Formats: sequence, C-alpha cells, structure tokens
Amino acid sequence: MRISCVQMLRVDSISLSSILLVGDALRVKSNSKDLIIQSKAPFYLGPDRDFSEFPIFAKEIPETKAPVHIQMNVRNESKCIKVREIDVNSAADSSVIQIGSTCSLACESRIKNIKES
Repeated sequence: MRISCVQMLRVDSISLSSILLVGDALRVKSNSKDLIIQSKAPFYLGPDRDFSEFPIFAKEIPETKAPVHIQMNVRNESKCIKVREIDVNSAADSSVIQIGSTCSLACESRIKNIKES
C-alpha cells in the first residue's frame, strides 16, 4: 500500500458520475446516462421519456484490448506518491481524477440530445 502525499488539490466542479480519488484502487467504474430535451418553452411540458426508447442507451460498447502485451518490471523507490499542486477546472460525464494507481478502469458516458421546436 502506498501513501499519497498531496499538498494542494483544487477542483472547481465535479458532477455526473465522476470520481475524485486520492489513493490506490483495484477497480474503478463510472457510468453516466443523460437525456437532454431542449425546447423553446422555458419548461419542458412534454411526456416523460425513458432511456429504453433510444437505442444509444442499450447498444453494447465493445471492450478495447491492448494490441500488444507489454511486460513491465516496476520498482517503486518510495511508497509515497508526492503531488505538489493540481488545479482542475471541471470533471463531468464519467471522468476520473486520480492520484494513485488502478488495476482496472472503466468509464462510460452516453448522451442523447433532443431539440424540439
């Protein structure tokens, strides 16, 4: 286990299934589904909509694999990850801000934008 030594971390905004993680993690998974209905009226007065109405939310996303197996030998001289300063303006839609290591990381964001007249 490593120790994270962070002197300063400033994040202005984090939303929509995003993750801020300081430290190591075995697995990280973030998932966001957004249905945006834009209308000329100041309020949406139409019927409620369901994600199942739109194929983009049901379609399977193919898993990407590394084309070549890479063998690494890692030697950590210190158990401490030192970070002097990080300044993040915004993280949204299934993004990950991490100081540390991860064995497995899976992020998915699906957005359907409908413009109604």
